[in-house]
Amino acid sequence: HDAPGSGALYRVGSFDGHAFTPVGHWQVLDHGRDFYAAIAWNGPRDDLGRFAWIGWMGNHAYQPHLPRKGWRGVMSLPRRMGLRECNNELLLAQTVEPSVCNLFTDPEEVTADEMTVPVSCRIDLAADFHGQLRLDDGGNSCFTVIADDQCWQLLRDDTALPFLNARSGLQRSDGGLTLWIDSETIEAISLDGTQCGGFQHRPACEVLTLATDCPECVSVARLR
Repeated sequence: HDAPGSGALYRVGSFDGHAFTPVGHWQVLDHGRDFYAAIAWNGPRDDLGRFAWIGWMGNHAYQPHLPRKGWRGVMSLPRRMGLRECNNELLLAQTVEPSVCNLFTDPEEVTADEMTVPVSCRIDLAADFHGQLRLDDGGNSCFTVIADDQCWQLLRDDTALPFLNARSGLQRSDGGLTLWIDSETIEAISLDGTQCGGFQHRPACEVLTLATDCPECVSVARLR
């Protein structure tokens, strides 16, 4: 099983202190091209007993070509890890560290087909979202989500940095999808945590245009 980009794979199983016994097959950890070499900490755990890890948001295939901004490459948001049973199979479920959520305002419903949002924000797509959402900087960079009954299609396009162009698909479950966005990265994580996609992006400005044909199913939370 191949992982996308610099991606990684995981396998569920049991460990008795001496040997690991796998159950099931290899699974893709993150379906984007820019989540790699995650480092986990055994503690402190959260109220649910979950430990956390952080990944490098980068890709060896093109990282040397990414223009420096005082740095080149950043880390992901910390993600808490657990297991979730889906179709009689245990899957890794990743959710953003709860304390990070407190850094954002309460979500505001989108009431128009087009609006501006700050480059650092959280965008929630409800379970009923079917259609398209597009984020662009008015110039070179755009990120598009296209949703049907089976899949969240994620499309990243950048005319100035075409090596960042990417296409990925996340399998839909019963819940929605959240986009965690800043000036360097976009992390798409399904509500149940079993589907994730991490991408670098380089918008040219601090304000993005959000356009969607399903605004009633979209809300935006801003960084405090």
